[in-house]
Amino acid sequence: MKKEINFSGIGFEVGQTVLDLSQSTKMARNYFSVCKSEGLILLDRGDVAYQSNKEAIKICSDVDLVKIEWKNYKQAYLKTQNLLSEEKPLVNWGGDHSIAISTVGAFADIYPDGFVVWIDAHADINLPAHSLSGNFHGMPLAVLLNLENIATDNFKWLGKNLKPEKIIYIGLRDVDPFELNIIESLNIKSYFYSDVCNLGITQIANEISEITSGHPVHISFDIDSIDPYFAPSTGVPVNNGLTPNELNLLGEKLSGQSNIRSVDIVEVNPVLGSEEQVDQTYLIAFNFLKSIFNNDQGESCDVMGKRNEREHSSAMEWNL
Repeated sequence: MKKEINFSGIGFEVGQTVLDLSQSTKMARNYFSVCKSEGLILLDRGDVAYQSNKEAIKICSDVDLVKIEWKNYKQAYLKTQNLLSEEKPLVNWGGDHSIAISTVGAFADIYPDGFVVWIDAHADINLPAHSLSGNFHGMPLAVLLNLENIATDNFKWLGKNLKPEKIIYIGLRDVDPFELNIIESLNIKSYFYSDVCNLGITQIANEISEITSGHPVHISFDIDSIDPYFAPSTGVPVNNGLTPNELNLLGEKLSGQSNIRSVDIVEVNPVLGSEEQVDQTYLIAFNFLKSIFNNDQGESCDVMGKRNEREHSSAMEWNL
């Protein structure tokens, strides 16, 4: 059985020390034919144009927000709203995680009762004045939650604010003190990397499925949630992390229990690493999509999911 999915390219990159992340959507299209042979038909709905900057933009105060062309984010927001109105599920391919302002913002506006499953090594809930890096792609959830009125003051085109009880984190392992305080004060449901190690991905997936059952779901997946041993082609890698097998098990479980309307894939950088490493990183992302949208075609690939058995992680072993 074939599964048709809308594909929207949103190659935005701000605050990146290694540029050309904006080219990720172009490279992703090279895998469409392989996906089709695996039962996933990706319908190309084009890209939201974005002029990549020649150097990284650092956002260290609200005043710095004028450095970014927000009209492109508004365009992506409106486009995502339109695509979410269609019956087919949607894949938004970044770009960095700042695209979530547009994609998650559109989802929260259309589905206020929906849940956002945020799979990431980072919490991305910083504010400009508190960020240790000044990386705007570490701030989208702060905007979506309208912390300290940042959305009210600077993103008036956004609709409904995201509610903290509608966020579920998975895989966190590099969180700033300010972010940790926000997570705790807002009581945001969070599964840190240590929780994955202690509880196991199956128990966590079951708990998330129970929480989200009967509700629309948006999955915002940052490739750096995966151990860089497996997914090296990303700009802000963090040691340790999820294995591809754990990721696919999560996708399969959510697919079976939840109404997944849209997925973000972000931070896959085609200029980082060897050709084989880039291919390996892209295949992890596409296998995750397969686990979500087409798990009735057979088991997703198992890329040596056991944490102490990592000798055979070649892309040639995979289904895609």
